[in-house]
Amino acid sequence: MIGDPSSRNVRLDDRRLLAVYDWDSVALVPESTALGQAAATWSVTADPGGTEFPSVADIRGFIGDYEEAAGYRLADEQWRAAGAAAAYLLAYTSRCEHSLDVKGLARPDQHAARDRLAEAGESLLAFAPDPER
Repeated sequence: MIGDPSSRNVRLDDRRLLAVYDWDSVALVPESTALGQAAATWSVTADPGGTEFPSVADIRGFIGDYEEAAGYRLADEQWRAAGAAAAYLLAYTSRCEHSLDVKGLARPDQHAARDRLAEAGESLLAFAPDPER
């Protein structure tokens, strides 16, 4: 698993992964951890305008799409673990945003992880699959 699975660290074509750019953060982690972190960061580039973190609904949709592509359903405890991994990633990124802000180095849009964590943190920690899946 890439420890920083945002879209800026990989290149894809319409069928497969072509390249991985962030090899220093490769780690062996449980599937649910990798999935929760990927779901929370996939669309984030950290470039100006690319700091919007996915909503809880988007994260749920990402994991549902993963289940469909994988051909199996995750257990409820894996969903909870994925939600916790997403919350952890938002908390870690919030710390990074805060550090930049304190040093006067943050851009005006570099508070999105903090905002998403404040809005969705409790929901992510109580994460469960959609009962209608």
